[in-house]
Amino acid sequence: MRPSFAVSGLVLALLAAPLFAVGETASVQVIPQPSSAVAGPGGTWTRGMGLLPSYSSNAIAAEISPWINAALAATNTPKSGTPWTVRKTLSTSAVGEEGYRLTTSAEGWTLDAATDVGLYYGVQTARQLLSAASGSVAPLEIEDVPAAAWRGVMYDHARNFLGAEFTKRLIDQMGALKLNRLHLHLTDDQGWRIPLPSYPALTTTGANSSTGGQSTWGAFTREEWLELDAYAQKRGVVLVPEIDLPGHTHAAKSSYSSVGCGSTSWPYTWPYAGVEVGFSYICNNDVGRAFIKTALEELADMTSGPYIHIGGDECLSMSGSDYSALVRHAESTVNGKGKIAVGWSEAAGGAQSSTTILQKWKNDGGAPGANWINSTCSVAYIDHPEGESTDGQYQWSTWCTQGGAVPAAAVYAMSAGTAGVEAALWSEYNYTADAAEAKLFPRIVALAENGWTPAAKRNWSRYASNLSAFGESFFRNVPAPADPDPGVGIERAPVHTLASARPVEHVVFTVSGRRVASFAAEEGVGVADQMRNGVFAPGSYLVGTRWSDGSVSRKRIVLR
Repeated sequence: MRPSFAVSGLVLALLAAPLFAVGETASVQVIPQPSSAVAGPGGTWTRGMGLLPSYSSNAIAAEISPWINAALAATNTPKSGTPWTVRKTLSTSAVGEEGYRLTTSAEGWTLDAATDVGLYYGVQTARQLLSAASGSVAPLEIEDVPAAAWRGVMYDHARNFLGAEFTKRLIDQMGALKLNRLHLHLTDDQGWRIPLPSYPALTTTGANSSTGGQSTWGAFTREEWLELDAYAQKRGVVLVPEIDLPGHTHAAKSSYSSVGCGSTSWPYTWPYAGVEVGFSYICNNDVGRAFIKTALEELADMTSGPYIHIGGDECLSMSGSDYSALVRHAESTVNGKGKIAVGWSEAAGGAQSSTTILQKWKNDGGAPGANWINSTCSVAYIDHPEGESTDGQYQWSTWCTQGGAVPAAAVYAMSAGTAGVEAALWSEYNYTADAAEAKLFPRIVALAENGWTPAAKRNWSRYASNLSAFGESFFRNVPAPADPDPGVGIERAPVHTLASARPVEHVVFTVSGRRVASFAAEEGVGVADQMRNGVFAPGSYLVGTRWSDGSVSRKRIVLR
């Protein structure tokens, strides 16, 4: 037995030794790879030592402790033992708004930043280190700042609306990957998904369509939007809402016929489930300009972030002078609300402000301006398949690559615009949350390292090895803080066309979008009570309710 004890002691000694000499550059199992990581002094920390966080202020504790507690719980790390100091003593001149410093050793951990977002990102790195299968973390000194300012994902709710819970899950996933801009395409020919007080028919009529049929009709309520905005801020994500103007506006014209121009024999009916675009546009007259101004101002008033996306793409039937005039009008409206306008490449034909950000999507041509995001379709449109298949739904969605694919490696290697990068998921064929996630992953993981890690430090082989070690589910299923969600259990009243409307049927889904069951509504009995009286297990559910006037409402139900 003595030889085996001697070998075990040798193994333990080797495990405790740093993998690199102090100060030597270290490659760590973290996605995105930090901008700087070197071996630090001290001993190797092991999970059994535990971590006991202490915060330099009550405000920091209130903001960050839920995330640290969730990371410790998810990795089975005891909340005791090794001290972990969490503070904000750095300046933005040292690490920017999003950077942080994280040091680890058996003697103690330290997380430091200039902002709450920097601390949050540091916790995401710590969670990955803590999840190591070996249960040990070598002594490290990480100083991490992003390479690109704009690290974005676009989701198209206009073609198929997947609702607030899907969007929250995407925000969680983005935050864990240090992606910081969620561009939501909220209006198009197939649907209008954001409520505006001055134009209520945009959601009572304009939301009642999609390419996927009634299961993906709907719109955010104002309360849901405000909740999403706050939810995103907590995770370092800025919402960038898009009202696509002056084209892609069949839903707007179908709600208010006076705002739309074009052929007197309008070729498309309502609801509209087709995928063709370019046939609709807003009138360049007093009615059309008033609509644009009011819509953008009301959207700006309910959005905390600095950006409003004004669209601007594919106005195929509109004169150039009318197009330019309306893009300038939209841009000046956004600027008048103290916001920065963002537009697709074509908006360069009308935009005039030096602050406006242009988003490149076409393969042809160079940068659309001095301030631009790279979303070139052949490397950033992840509605395209990841592999070479062109069967079924992909026959249409490979138009940019002529039947080819947009693999994760292409996303990983894409170059950034002067503002940054963004991957776009158009939803013509995304009828469920599962379908959307299958396209988002693993490509937004590759995007995260592309946008955060300096080009000189990116290495596809190392990245692929790290992703394999974690597995996609690590980034899909992000542990949430245990703090109660203030939105849980709130039943928001739908907008009805009839005051006497009553619930007719409830359809229950999982939070990932899988249909579970449907049952008739009981007069005077809440849906949660009906579910408790049935066979539903404790957990979170999404419930769609069909009303007697034809309207549909959605809400989240938590059974405990």
